[in-house]
Amino acid sequence: MIQFLNDYIKCEEFVRDAPQHHSVLFDAKRENVQLQLEAEYRRRQMEAYQEVRRRLNYLVAKEEAERQFQQKYMVQWIIDNVAKSITPAQEKDTLKTTLAELKRLSNSSKI
Repeated sequence: MIQFLNDYIKCEEFVRDAPQHHSVLFDAKRENVQLQLEAEYRRRQMEAYQEVRRRLNYLVAKEEAERQFQQKYMVQWIIDNVAKSITPAQEKDTLKTTLAELKRLSNSSKI
């Protein structure tokens, strides 16, 4: 009977101390939940960062393509307008001047 009562007392002490053990367990679970929330927060933050970076890279590429297109169009426009502005008389004069210069250079190199 004494052994039974000693075991019963130990069991009662364990039951009495159980709330303290539960508080430690609840603290550990609460900390675990906080760590999971922090990990999810950081994952979402990285996802937002990557999405913003992807969109900014897209805008930079778009602006670069627009700039290249504008530059190509402007160069072509200038060439076309310059070609239109040259009259046949100017072209003949320039051709005669160039031929005369080439003849002069060829004569000077023979000497």
